[in-house]
Amino acid sequence: MLKEIASRPVDKLREMTGVSFDLEQILSLDLVREHTKTDDIISVSDAQLQLYRRAAIQAAEKYTGMFFTGQRVMQELVTYPGSFWNSANYFFEHTAKYPFAQPFAYLYGDTSRGIEQVPVAVGSRTVRLTNHPGDFGAGCCNPCKQPSQPMLQYTAGFSCENDIPAAIALGALKYITHVIENPGDVVIAVTPSGSPNNRGVSITEAANPALASGAIDIWRSAVDHAI
Repeated sequence: MLKEIASRPVDKLREMTGVSFDLEQILSLDLVREHTKTDDIISVSDAQLQLYRRAAIQAAEKYTGMFFTGQRVMQELVTYPGSFWNSANYFFEHTAKYPFAQPFAYLYGDTSRGIEQVPVAVGSRTVRLTNHPGDFGAGCCNPCKQPSQPMLQYTAGFSCENDIPAAIALGALKYITHVIENPGDVVIAVTPSGSPNNRGVSITEAANPALASGAIDIWRSAVDHAI
């Protein structure tokens, strides 16, 4: 059963901060050079590969809706059940947009209750909350009360670099390899129009390393609940 914890001052919300991950622990430059066979090519600098690596990981974030470069503090609206409070709906589950990176979150938005710290499971997106519809203007305790907007603040992402799926690094390697082999020129295969299965590659697809390298398919297949 969820245990309510005493209200916390607003400073607790400000104290929750994000964390930046070390990309070297996710995908080392040595592995990048080994995979791309550039370990003995002086013209490909470390700075160059670091740029490609960051671009690849950021692209993985974009196409999965997840966070791989670090943890971020998120705030999202909580929708309470529309029914009046009773023993059957004393608790309800809220599904967050992102997985929890820390074992607690904060529920706030109503001045009469203040800020509550609630326990969450790291890696999960579901949190069990106590149903207080009266506090948010949705129950019978105070029908004239102006409805509030309950908010949940939590740290989203992975708990550490080692928890990130290995396929994210694999997709990044494919992305980086494509960028190295195609430094700027775009080659477009043109085929007659007709069947969707026999169409040419569009300029957008050919110029997008994430699409052209096949990295997107690897990223999205490796992440549950890709957004």
